[in-house]
Amino acid sequence: MTDKNNAMPLEFSKLGNELSKKFELGFSAEILYNKVAEKITAGKQQTVSPNDVYSFMLECKTLNLNPLAKHIYGFLQGGKVCTIVSIDGWREIANREPNYDGYEFVYGDCVQRTLAYDTSDFVKGVKVPKQVSVERKVYEWIECKVYLKNRTRPVAFRTYFDEAFRPSQPWACQPIQMLQNKALVNAIKNAFSISAYTEDDRDFMETETPTFAPVPEKQTIQYEVKNIPQNEQKQEQQTGFLNIEEPTF
Repeated sequence: MTDKNNAMPLEFSKLGNELSKKFELGFSAEILYNKVAEKITAGKQQTVSPNDVYSFMLECKTLNLNPLAKHIYGFLQGGKVCTIVSIDGWREIANREPNYDGYEFVYGDCVQRTLAYDTSDFVKGVKVPKQVSVERKVYEWIECKVYLKNRTRPVAFRTYFDEAFRPSQPWACQPIQMLQNKALVNAIKNAFSISAYTEDDRDFMETETPTFAPVPEKQTIQYEVKNIPQNEQKQEQQTGFLNIEEPTF
């Protein structure tokens, strides 16, 4: 739903009419505004501001994707709208590039894996953890090569299963298809220098922020120096900071 306390920005009228005409939607700017707002909230009890809708529409214009098609989606995360492009959207982006000349996959070793995905549910407001495990054959990595007419060598991107896997039903039940999609998207992004979120990125962004144990400010270490004369043997203390690497994302 939209925020009724805010009016549709004046800039949106021009942008909405432009996109409606470009994609032959046949809507006025106001109707398109309401439809995009409904798509972002997806029936949830959330309020989307006009600025959120306008930001999403600008992203659609930048990527040249139909805001009402299944090529691009917007969702609210952390108080702002985030945009993700589906696998069909990435194919659409590649197919309209004049230098695009197709792609191919190269596969690593095929191995048998036990894959688990989360099926947790809430009972009386309390999350009850539950996992389901399935046996699947997977490739250790898949490399996608995107060919361009103006280059002698393809743009290749290799995606490793252990790095890309998510504990979700699509990844556990269709691991090869999901890894192919991941490799294809990354190769297209590199080939055409496009930065945008994918469907897998949404799964990661919606995961709870990991928490870490507090790092002690100081630690005293006692040790005894051996193999020296008895009269010189002593205990020493060393005080300093722990050398702990911060996690990277």
